[in-house]
Amino acid sequence: MERGPVSSMLSGIMYTVILVLAGSLILALLLEWTPLQESHVPVAMFLVNGIALLCGGFIAGRRSEARGWLSGAMSGLGYALVMLIIGFLAFDLKIGLEALLYLTAAVCLGTLGGAFGINASR
Repeated sequence: MERGPVSSMLSGIMYTVILVLAGSLILALLLEWTPLQESHVPVAMFLVNGIALLCGGFIAGRRSEARGWLSGAMSGLGYALVMLIIGFLAFDLKIGLEALLYLTAAVCLGTLGGAFGINASR
């Protein structure tokens, strides 16, 4: 079966979501059973999201046949848009500079992961 750009992008988003959920679970367990303070959670979640976006972009890039950076960027963009829509609908997130920075960072990390992924597939 031939893999198209949409398939690689969706697999990147899926892996990103799975990694964020796993990272969130690990962080919750660390909060419960270690002296980790809740004030460190936002930084830890940014790290979890960043690593997951890099890995998701890597997967999207590796599964694409060409232009892995673009597949990674679209994977990061798709994930960020889903998160922003959830935040907007469920938590009354205001679309502003912070959301734009998150979107930009997600696309950049996905692009970087996709560039590494397409080169790793050869």
